[in-house]
Amino acid sequence: MDESNDAFGLACRDYDRDGHAHTPLFVEFRGGGTFKQDVSHYFQTTGDWPTEEVSLLSRARGRILDIGVGVGQYSIELQEQDAVDGVTGIDYSEACLKVARRRGLRNARLHDVLSGDLPGGPYDCFLMMGHNIALLDPSKNGRTVLERISRAASPEAVILGTVGNTEFLSEEIREKAAERTAVSGICSFRIRLAYGDVRSHWFDYCFASRDGLDAFCEGTEWAIDHVQSYLNGFCVAMRRTNHRPSH
Repeated sequence: MDESNDAFGLACRDYDRDGHAHTPLFVEFRGGGTFKQDVSHYFQTTGDWPTEEVSLLSRARGRILDIGVGVGQYSIELQEQDAVDGVTGIDYSEACLKVARRRGLRNARLHDVLSGDLPGGPYDCFLMMGHNIALLDPSKNGRTVLERISRAASPEAVILGTVGNTEFLSEEIREKAAERTAVSGICSFRIRLAYGDVRSHWFDYCFASRDGLDAFCEGTEWAIDHVQSYLNGFCVAMRRTNHRPSH
């Protein structure tokens, strides 16, 4: 992703440099509907995190891969903890990675999890914060992403992340999502980010109900280990099991 379509990265770059985004960052739904995103949220430190996120991240151990690291909000804190043996952050936004490095993330790499196998490994913990559990949407590319995580995972690895709750979506938006979502309990969308004159590419994104979360792991070697409601979503922990699905 370059600056011509990296709306999120440019908003974060400006916030990091100037203390504010120059214009609002918007999420646009294909077919209609927008909402404004607060860029400052991505620069919070431990004392600002919801207690549910603090509890979830207390499970982080060993070698960690942060998928969609952004500006390093979580990884920068975790890399200093005694239980952590190192953190690698990956993102497809070079603008975000430059900010993350400047803020102190020691290992940040340009990589798109949707484009190829994960770098390095094996990892004991995979972070998918910032609602990045949406990448595991079973009605889209989620199975491919989980397979790539499995190939880079230690035998007892965990996935820690968050995802939006469908209950916080308007009825109109849920109805639009239903037209393109085949999995019960999951609302999938095409969205893009807009920052000033910059627009990202359209990409898939999902929200889930509590029951719908189980579909993320069905037929895989992963199982839901912990779910906790918070804000407008869920904190989710998945653990790797001994089960190897047949192909």
